[in-house]
Amino acid sequence: MPPISLPWPSKREPRTGRAKTLSFLTNVVSPRIRAKALRMASRVAFGRGDLDVAATFIRESVVMLRQFGDRRHLGNVLQMLGTIARDQCAYPEALAALEESLNIHQERQDQESIAGDLFQLGLIARQQSELPRAQSLLDQALKIHSGLNDRRSVGLTLFNLGLVAEDQEDYPRA
Repeated sequence: MPPISLPWPSKREPRTGRAKTLSFLTNVVSPRIRAKALRMASRVAFGRGDLDVAATFIRESVVMLRQFGDRRHLGNVLQMLGTIARDQCAYPEALAALEESLNIHQERQDQESIAGDLFQLGLIARQQSELPRAQSLLDQALKIHSGLNDRRSVGLTLFNLGLVAEDQEDYPRA
């Protein structure tokens, strides 16, 4: 399938870019292409800080992927939904999405995605002051990231483990 290019608001044309994107999504005939376009539009909206739009797009994509039985993409979309919901402080929705995503990624033995789910769950645990759980989840994510030689994720996970240690007033470990 060829790549899909979505227009999005630029600094010069905030209204027309968004209108073009919404028009494109409205006129997509194929449900599978629409689900993919919604995922992409959600990423763009998330990157621009428009969390409500990102959440709307990604929720629709989740519904469509469930209908298709497309578990490979469903796991990734649920991870996106969990991340967006976490950023919106909608923790019950974030936890449900990320736990389901984790189960799908474990079934598929997708180590990189498993680490991402564990990382996001660890961030939520910290935000909810469940510090031992946060540490455990982030430690698990760190082990996988290290095994994948993903230096960026290792660094980010270590940073967040330091924040957990600081929250626990364990300054030498922080």
